Amino acid sequence: MDQETLFVGENIINRSTVKHAKGLIRYILVLKLSNLKHLDLMDSCELRKTPNFGDMPNLETLNLHGCVNLEEVHPSFGHCRLLTYLSLEGCRKLKKLPKFVCVESLETLNLLECTNLQEFPEICGDMPRLSILYVKSPWIRSLPTSFSSLRNLQLTECEVLESCEELLSLPDSLCNLMKLRCLYLDGCKKLEKLPENIGDLQDLHVFDASETAISQPPPSITKLGLSSLTSLDPNNHNTLSGLPEDLGSLHSLENLNVSGSNISCLPKSFKGLLHLQLLNVQFCQNLNELPVELPPNLRELFADYHLALKSSKNLVICCLKLCRLAIADYGTVSSEQVNVFLQHFLRTCIQCDFHQRACFIISFPAIRIPELFDYDRFINQNEISIELNPSWYTDKFMGFWISYGPTRLDARLEATLVCKSDPERKYSLEYNYIPEYSRFEYPFICCAYILFETLWHASDNV
Repeated sequence: MDQETLFVGENIINRSTVKHAKGLIRYILVLKLSNLKHLDLMDSCELRKTPNFGDMPNLETLNLHGCVNLEEVHPSFGHCRLLTYLSLEGCRKLKKLPKFVCVESLETLNLLECTNLQEFPEICGDMPRLSILYVKSPWIRSLPTSFSSLRNLQLTECEVLESCEELLSLPDSLCNLMKLRCLYLDGCKKLEKLPENIGDLQDLHVFDASETAISQPPPSITKLGLSSLTSLDPNNHNTLSGLPEDLGSLHSLENLNVSGSNISCLPKSFKGLLHLQLLNVQFCQNLNELPVELPPNLRELFADYHLALKSSKNLVICCLKLCRLAIADYGTVSSEQVNVFLQHFLRTCIQCDFHQRACFIISFPAIRIPELFDYDRFINQNEISIELNPSWYTDKFMGFWISYGPTRLDARLEATLVCKSDPERKYSLEYNYIPEYSRFEYPFICCAYILFETLWHASDNV
C-alpha cells in the first residue's frame, strides 16, 4: 500500500461488510506510518476515535468528512505541524476538539455540520496561514481574534454567536482580517448588528448575512465599494428595514439580494451600481415601486407579480441589457395573470426598440400549465416541430414567443427555423440558450421571446 497516500472510504474501497471496514480502521490505528502525508477516512461511519497522530509526523491533509459517529480526536492532533487541510464536516457527534498547539501550517479548517461542537478549539500557538474557515454549530459562542490571514469565513447557523462582551454581535477585531474575501453569516439568527468599521474589509468580495437579525447595516458598509465587493445578501426575513443612502458607491457590486425584507424603497443612489447584474426584491411587501432609473447593466430581476407588472414598461424601455425576469407571488399565479402580463409586455415591446436584446426570458411560479395551452402531446418530448402558416412572415414580423416548463436543471432551449421547401438546404436559422434554472423555484414555466433578428444573425452561414 502506498505509504504517502492512504484512502479508506466507500468511493475508494468497496466496503461490502462492516467487519471489513472495521478491519481497515483497525489497521490504521495500529500501524505506524511515518511517511504518510494524506489520510482520507471520509464516510467511515464506524470510526469513533481517531488514531494517534504522533505516528504521522509528515501528515499534510486529513479528511474526516462524514464520520458521523466520530466522538474523539486524539490530543496528538494539536501537534501536527505540517497539516495544511482538515475537514470534520458532518461529524455530528463530536463535542470538542483538542488544543491546537502547533498547527501553524493549517490553511483550511472545515467544521460545517458539526452540530454538537460546543466550542471552538483552544488556540495555543499561531495559525498565520489559516485562510479558509467554515463553522456550522448552534453552540459556538466565540471565535479567536488572531486569524489575520483569513480569506474565506463562513459562520452558518451559529445561532448564539456572541462577542466577548456578550453582545449579540461580532467583535470589532473581525475587521482586522484585511485579507478576508468572503464572509458568510447566513443562519446566525441572533446576530443583531455588524461591527461599525466593517467597511475596513477592503478586499471583501462576497458578503452574506441572510437569515440574521440585522435590521440596518452600518454606514461604513458602503466603503466596501472602494474595493471589490461583488455580492451582497443582507436578506433577513422581515428584519432588514433599510439600505444605506449611499449604496450606489458599491461600484463593483454585481448581485444584490434583499428579498423578504421590510424595505419600502431603494435609495436614490441605486442607479450608481454600474456593475449590478442581478437584483432580487421578491416578497418585499412594503416595496411598491422600483426607481425610474435602474443600474444600466442589470440583466436579471427577481420581483413580485404586481411590482413587475407596474414596472414592466420602464424595464423594457430603460433596462436595455435586462434579459431575464423571474416573477414571484404569494401562492400560485393564475393563467389570467400570466396572459395580462404577457400582453402588456409584448405591447410595450412593439411600441419601443426592443431589438438590442437577443432573447428575453420570463418565468412564472406554480402555474397550472394546462390552463394556458394544450400540452399533452409535448410531455417528455426532447424535440418538438411546429409547422408555421405559409404566410407567417411579413416585414413587420418581430419574433417568436415560446412557452415551456423545464423539468430538469440542465434543460436547454434550442430554436431552429428550417426552410421546408428546400430540405437540402445546408443551414438553418438557429438560436441556442441555456438559462440558469438553479436560480428559479420549481415548479415554474418559462416564456422566451426570441427576436427574429436574433435567429437570422445566429447562423454563421446566413
